[in-house]
Amino acid sequence: MDEVEIIIVVFLFAGVVFLFFRTRRHNQATPTLAPPSAAVPLAGAANDAEVQQVILPLLAEGNTIEAIKRVRELTGKGLKDAKDYVDAVQRGEHV
Repeated sequence: MDEVEIIIVVFLFAGVVFLFFRTRRHNQATPTLAPPSAAVPLAGAANDAEVQQVILPLLAEGNTIEAIKRVRELTGKGLKDAKDYVDAVQRGEHV
């Protein structure tokens, strides 16, 4: 290899390294946002009857995960509380 080829290889390598670290830094700085939900949550906390009207059809279709999501949207509960609520409704317990 002559000097010109070595210089070209060095510049190409430097460019690749630059792009690698630039992309890596950009990916770390970009926050990941959850996609907006198709359902609009109610303003304030919904009562049990409203929540059950929404989730019972979902549970009848076997959409337990969607039911948990809707409980979280409607009531503002955390994931565990929403899952416990849906489980209790599935068991037929008074919630």
